[in-house]
Amino acid sequence: MAEEDQVVGICVSCKEPITPFMTHWKCSQCASVYMCEDCVLNEETHKHPMNKVKGERRELVHFEYQDKKKTGNTLYLSEFTCAIPGSATIRDKDIKSVLSVMDFDGGGDGLKDLRTVFHKPGVYTQTTRTQGVVYHNVAVPDYRDPAKLSTTTYNLVTLLCETTVFIDEALKHGNVLLHCQMGQRRSPTILIAWLITRGMQVDKAIDYISERYVNQRDWARGYRKERAKWVTKLQMWKRKYSQLRKYWKDTNKTMTQLWQELCGEEDGSASENEEPKKIKDKEVDSDSDSEGSNEDEDEKEKEKDSDNSAEEENNVDEKAGKKKQVSLADAFKSTNKRKREEEDTTPSKKLKK
Repeated sequence: MAEEDQVVGICVSCKEPITPFMTHWKCSQCASVYMCEDCVLNEETHKHPMNKVKGERRELVHFEYQDKKKTGNTLYLSEFTCAIPGSATIRDKDIKSVLSVMDFDGGGDGLKDLRTVFHKPGVYTQTTRTQGVVYHNVAVPDYRDPAKLSTTTYNLVTLLCETTVFIDEALKHGNVLLHCQMGQRRSPTILIAWLITRGMQVDKAIDYISERYVNQRDWARGYRKERAKWVTKLQMWKRKYSQLRKYWKDTNKTMTQLWQELCGEEDGSASENEEPKKIKDKEVDSDSDSEGSNEDEDEKEKEKDSDNSAEEENNVDEKAGKKKQVSLADAFKSTNKRKREEEDTTPSKKLKK
């Protein structure tokens, strides 16, 4: 049986099922009487005293996607419990950044532990670093109609731009955890928008998540039904996301610079180690330069030798040419001498006549 199918009882007030992972209340006398924490907080009462039962904390990761083409790091989709500082998920998955897509107004066990990451007494910090992990909060309620975002500090474009750009920046520095309260509607919407920026069509992205979504038999059909208006807006996002994101980056440089600084803090030790490496590289370069200069000298010597040998060859050729010229002159002289001797010994034609 899947975890979400496990039920310990039904709330006597709101009639909603209570799972072992929910903090709830149980009647001290009636064995089958339960009440959820929300109803108790709303001052719903029972005739007998109720005992508080703390829910078992579970960490359920619904989906993961490895960004093979660009960073090699992995984006995880989960419930909020996985994002609580020091959780097993953060440790085991080596999470470096967390994107929280929720407003923290609801109840539920563990939400206070995560809420305190962003909400300190009288102060709200949207982006912070806790226990070596960068946290960024996008405070949006779970609306079925994206038009209702107008009641918040976001609209559809700023929501999708901010979240997808943060994921891109965070993935450069390590694995990223994306979550809302249950990981079923808000955070999957952001995931779909981000997969679109990686080249997927809207329907393909929804089916792709559904095929790999843990403990959900038919997540895609439920999402398309409950988030039909979001799907329509995501189609628009598919056509214009490149221009929209570029404009958002140009107008929110301070925020993106903060992300870069916080995400890059983990690499501080690496930057310290880079200096000796640079020095080492310089030494190697100087060695290679000296080797190169030695090679140049060798080359020059070789060129000198070749020039000298060429000069010697030229000298030899010149001497040979001179010898050749001398021998030809001697031969010409000897030929002329023989001709004169022959003329002296042979009577001239006049005498014969």
